[in-house]
Amino acid sequence: MERRQLSLYTLISKLGDGRWDKNEFDNRLFIQKAIYLAQLFGFDLKYRFSWYKRGPYSRLVTADVYEIYESEEEEKVALPIRKEYESRLDELKKLLDSKPDSVNKQEEWSELLSSIHYIKHISKPTANITSDTIMSDLHDSGKSGFDESAVDEAWNKLSEIGLIENKVLAKPTS
Repeated sequence: MERRQLSLYTLISKLGDGRWDKNEFDNRLFIQKAIYLAQLFGFDLKYRFSWYKRGPYSRLVTADVYEIYESEEEEKVALPIRKEYESRLDELKKLLDSKPDSVNKQEEWSELLSSIHYIKHISKPTANITSDTIMSDLHDSGKSGFDESAVDEAWNKLSEIGLIENKVLAKPTS
Protein backbone atom coordinates (compact mmCIF):
# COMPACT_ATOMS: atom_id res chain seq x y z
CA MET A 1 0.00 0.00 0.00
CA GLU A 2 1.09 3.56 -0.63
CA ARG A 3 1.96 5.85 2.27
CA ARG A 4 -1.19 7.93 1.67
CA GLN A 5 -3.30 4.78 2.00
CA LEU A 6 -1.48 3.79 5.18
CA SER A 7 -2.11 7.28 6.55
CA LEU A 8 -5.80 6.96 5.65
CA TYR A 9 -5.91 3.55 7.31
CA THR A 10 -4.23 4.94 10.43
CA LEU A 11 -6.60 7.89 10.80
CA ILE A 12 -9.78 5.91 10.22
CA SER A 13 -8.58 3.17 12.56
CA LYS A 14 -8.20 5.81 15.26
CA LEU A 15 -11.31 7.87 14.43
CA GLY A 16 -13.77 5.36 13.05
CA ASP A 17 -13.74 2.46 15.47
CA GLY A 18 -13.29 -0.16 12.77
CA ARG A 19 -15.45 1.31 10.00
CA TRP A 20 -13.80 -0.65 7.22
CA ASP A 21 -16.76 -2.51 5.75
CA LYS A 22 -16.88 -0.94 2.29
CA ASN A 23 -20.32 -2.42 1.71
CA GLU A 24 -21.84 -0.22 4.42
CA PHE A 25 -22.79 3.19 3.02
CA ASP A 26 -22.65 4.83 6.47
CA ASN A 27 -19.03 3.70 6.85
CA ARG A 28 -18.04 5.16 3.49
CA LEU A 29 -19.90 8.39 4.29
CA PHE A 30 -18.14 8.71 7.65
CA ILE A 31 -14.72 8.03 6.14
CA GLN A 32 -15.22 10.72 3.48
CA LYS A 33 -16.25 13.36 6.02
CA ALA A 34 -13.71 12.37 8.67
CA ILE A 35 -10.86 12.62 6.17
CA TYR A 36 -12.12 15.97 4.86
CA LEU A 37 -12.12 17.26 8.44
CA ALA A 38 -8.78 15.61 9.28
CA GLN A 39 -7.13 17.60 6.49
CA LEU A 40 -8.53 20.80 8.06
CA PHE A 41 -6.89 19.75 11.32
CA GLY A 42 -3.49 19.58 9.63
CA PHE A 43 -3.29 15.96 8.46
CA ASP A 44 -2.06 16.64 4.94
CA LEU A 45 -3.13 13.60 2.94
CA LYS A 46 -3.43 15.60 -0.29
CA TYR A 47 -6.96 14.46 -1.07
CA ARG A 48 -9.02 16.83 -3.20
CA PHE A 49 -12.72 17.17 -2.46
CA SER A 50 -15.61 18.41 -4.54
CA TRP A 51 -19.30 18.80 -3.72
CA TYR A 52 -21.51 15.77 -4.14
CA LYS A 53 -24.99 14.76 -2.92
CA ARG A 54 -23.90 14.25 0.68
CA GLY A 55 -21.33 17.04 0.93
CA PRO A 56 -17.57 17.02 0.35
CA TYR A 57 -16.48 13.96 -1.59
CA SER A 58 -13.18 12.64 -2.91
CA ARG A 59 -13.03 9.92 -5.56
CA LEU A 60 -9.49 9.13 -4.47
CA VAL A 61 -10.59 8.51 -0.87
CA THR A 62 -13.14 6.02 -2.19
CA ALA A 63 -10.54 4.32 -4.40
CA ASP A 64 -8.11 4.12 -1.49
CA VAL A 65 -10.77 2.69 0.84
CA TYR A 66 -11.46 -0.07 -1.66
CA GLU A 67 -7.73 -0.69 -2.12
CA ILE A 68 -7.24 -0.91 1.65
CA TYR A 69 -10.24 -3.19 2.04
CA GLU A 70 -8.90 -5.55 -0.61
CA SER A 71 -5.34 -5.55 0.82
CA GLU A 72 -3.93 -8.42 2.80
CA GLU A 73 -4.15 -7.95 6.56
CA GLU A 74 -0.36 -7.91 6.96
CA GLU A 75 -0.20 -4.89 4.65
CA LYS A 76 -2.51 -2.88 6.92
CA VAL A 77 -0.04 -1.27 9.26
CA ALA A 78 -1.02 1.79 11.27
CA LEU A 79 1.61 4.49 11.05
CA PRO A 80 2.82 6.25 14.18
CA ILE A 81 1.22 9.65 14.81
CA ARG A 82 3.79 12.36 15.48
CA LYS A 83 3.52 13.73 19.00
CA GLU A 84 2.47 17.21 17.89
CA TYR A 85 -0.46 15.69 15.96
CA GLU A 86 -1.77 13.47 18.76
CA SER A 87 -3.66 16.33 20.39
CA ARG A 88 -5.10 17.33 17.00
CA LEU A 89 -6.35 13.79 16.53
CA ASP A 90 -7.94 13.92 19.99
CA GLU A 91 -9.62 17.26 19.12
CA LEU A 92 -10.98 15.84 15.89
CA LYS A 93 -12.26 12.70 17.62
CA LYS A 94 -13.94 14.88 20.25
CA LEU A 95 -15.60 16.97 17.51
CA LEU A 96 -16.84 13.87 15.68
CA ASP A 97 -18.12 12.38 18.95
CA SER A 98 -19.95 15.58 19.98
CA LYS A 99 -23.12 14.67 18.06
CA PRO A 100 -26.15 16.39 19.55
CA ASP A 101 -29.32 14.42 20.28
CA SER A 102 -31.09 16.12 17.38
CA VAL A 103 -28.81 14.26 14.92
CA ASN A 104 -29.55 10.56 14.51
CA LYS A 105 -26.14 9.17 13.58
CA GLN A 106 -22.48 10.15 13.80
CA GLU A 107 -22.24 9.88 10.00
CA GLU A 108 -24.89 12.59 9.64
CA TRP A 109 -23.06 14.77 12.17
CA SER A 110 -19.79 14.47 10.26
CA GLU A 111 -21.72 15.24 7.06
CA LEU A 112 -23.18 18.39 8.60
CA LEU A 113 -19.84 19.61 9.98
CA SER A 114 -17.99 19.07 6.72
CA SER A 115 -20.82 20.53 4.62
CA ILE A 116 -20.96 23.75 6.62
CA HIS A 117 -17.21 24.19 6.32
CA TYR A 118 -17.18 23.37 2.61
CA ILE A 119 -19.97 25.83 1.81
CA LYS A 120 -18.40 28.59 3.90
CA HIS A 121 -14.82 28.22 2.66
CA ILE A 122 -14.94 26.40 -0.70
CA SER A 123 -18.32 26.83 -2.42
CA LYS A 124 -19.00 30.40 -1.36
CA PRO A 125 -15.78 31.87 0.03
CA THR A 126 -16.69 35.45 -0.85
CA ALA A 127 -20.27 35.25 0.42
CA ASN A 128 -21.05 36.65 3.83
CA ILE A 129 -22.21 33.36 5.31
CA THR A 130 -23.15 33.61 8.95
CA SER A 131 -24.79 31.40 11.52
CA ASP A 132 -28.05 33.15 10.57
CA THR A 133 -27.76 32.38 6.84
CA ILE A 134 -26.18 28.92 6.83
CA MET A 135 -29.54 27.10 6.90
CA SER A 136 -30.58 28.62 3.58
CA ASP A 137 -27.09 28.02 2.15
CA LEU A 138 -27.31 24.35 3.15
CA HIS A 139 -30.78 24.13 1.61
CA ASP A 140 -29.53 25.76 -1.62
CA SER A 141 -26.76 23.14 -1.74
CA GLY A 142 -29.24 20.28 -1.49
CA LYS A 143 -28.90 19.69 2.25
CA SER A 144 -32.39 20.31 3.59
CA GLY A 145 -32.73 17.46 6.09
CA PHE A 146 -30.92 19.00 9.03
CA ASP A 147 -32.63 20.38 12.12
CA GLU A 148 -31.91 24.07 12.78
CA SER A 149 -30.65 23.36 16.30
CA ALA A 150 -28.18 20.80 14.90
CA VAL A 151 -26.96 23.32 12.32
CA ASP A 152 -26.48 25.91 15.06
CA GLU A 153 -24.60 23.38 17.18
CA ALA A 154 -22.34 22.39 14.28
CA TRP A 155 -21.64 26.05 13.43
CA ASN A 156 -20.76 26.76 17.07
CA LYS A 157 -18.48 23.71 17.34
CA LEU A 158 -16.63 24.69 14.16
CA SER A 159 -16.38 28.27 15.42
CA GLU A 160 -14.99 27.18 18.80
CA ILE A 161 -12.10 25.34 17.16
CA GLY A 162 -11.43 28.08 14.62
CA LEU A 163 -12.85 26.55 11.45
CA ILE A 164 -15.42 29.25 10.78
CA GLU A 165 -12.87 32.06 10.86
CA ASN A 166 -10.14 29.98 9.20
CA LYS A 167 -10.17 27.64 6.24
CA VAL A 168 -7.73 25.29 8.00
CA LEU A 169 -6.10 25.18 11.39
CA ALA A 170 -2.48 26.22 11.69
CA LYS A 171 -0.06 23.30 11.60
CA PRO A 172 0.86 22.10 15.08
CA THR A 173 4.34 22.90 16.29
CA SER A 174 6.64 20.31 17.74
